Amino acid sequence: MLYEKTKRELERYLSCCFGRGIFYQYLPNVVISEGVFYIAQRTGFYWVIDAIISYQTCPEICDDPSLRHLQFWELKVNKEGNSVSLCCQNTHQITGEDYQAIYEAFSNKSFPLEELALCCAPRLNGIHIYLIQEH
Repeated sequence: MLYEKTKRELERYLSCCFGRGIFYQYLPNVVISEGVFYIAQRTGFYWVIDAIISYQTCPEICDDPSLRHLQFWELKVNKEGNSVSLCCQNTHQITGEDYQAIYEAFSNKSFPLEELALCCAPRLNGIHIYLIQEH
């Protein structure tokens, strides 16, 4: 019941979330948007933020010019609800086809929504993570 209440609350929030440019310091070189902060406080999905941050130094991100400045991340809960996948979507420079630059499945994790889309924008002064609605 509590999970359903949280799900409804998050869905209501996401339906009117538009991004007011408010950011919170998460780590010395990482800021998260008001929307990401709101969801993290209510669901404890800080592990998702940490995973996105950890991928910023991997070759799939660093060696791809299109991902160095803006990344689109997608969090999805599997049908059984006992695991969650996180992937960074990208578009192939030559073919124009979408593909997953990064994909990781997390077992024994849960999240009240079926999916959530995030953006990550590495900047000179650090990393900005925000909801796609706030872009």
